[in-house]
Amino acid sequence: SSTPPTQAMMPMVITIGSTANRPATNVERTPVFQSHLTARVITVLEGMAYSLATLMFLIGDEMVVNDHCMMMFHNFNGGIMGKGNEITLELEATNKWFATLAKQIYIPFLTDDEVHRLSRGEDLWMQSPEIRKRLAHMVKVKSEPPVPKAAKAKTTRKPRAKKAKDAE
Repeated sequence: SSTPPTQAMMPMVITIGSTANRPATNVERTPVFQSHLTARVITVLEGMAYSLATLMFLIGDEMVVNDHCMMMFHNFNGGIMGKGNEITLELEATNKWFATLAKQIYIPFLTDDEVHRLSRGEDLWMQSPEIRKRLAHMVKVKSEPPVPKAAKAKTTRKPRAKKAKDAE
């Protein structure tokens, strides 16, 4: 079944204001907003967005930040039960899962270093002016054409030092 054209053109507005969420019960909603909707998704930050609410906010096609808002980013939160080896395996899998999810959604809003700091347990806090500044940067970065991998390698490669034989 296809969506009638009039519905596809109407934006979906989601107001985000939450101090806590459980990833296992809410993160599955992000792909719905990202790939299954034909509507333009507008997320509006109202008050505070902590934890998973930051992910939900950043998946919008357009993001609106009201005055006096605050965001807090942190590593995942949860608990694991089971035999020792099961706990270890689940924790390792969850660390990989969160790292992939955080990189996919947070970067370029956050830097690679900031995402790494989250994985080490650091919390990052920011208020409306900083959030708006980072959103402007994110929009700029996402609107630039991707740099081919070969060009990236050329720009980051250091020149080789000449060997004694080459200098002759």
